[in-house]
Amino acid sequence: MDKEKCIRCGKCLDVYPQDAIRHDSEKTPLEIKENLEDVEKLMKNFEIEEKKKAFLGRIIKHYNKDKKVAEETAKKIKARLSVEE
Repeated sequence: MDKEKCIRCGKCLDVYPQDAIRHDSEKTPLEIKENLEDVEKLMKNFEIEEKKKAFLGRIIKHYNKDKKVAEETAKKIKARLSVEE
């Protein structure tokens, strides 16, 4: 399966073995783990505690922005669905 060509139709769930496909929600713990590993690697670039704290503040803003974008997108999708119904 080519993830780049996926249109999220769900048909693959009937075709591929049960453990071969993961829903986005099932990937959440793995994505969190990977994010934390990335942050830990990046933290090694900062030796001074003040610089580490500043970096962590920036990375938190980054993840909060991604959260806001996802929430606003979901709101607009829901609004569009309610208009079409």
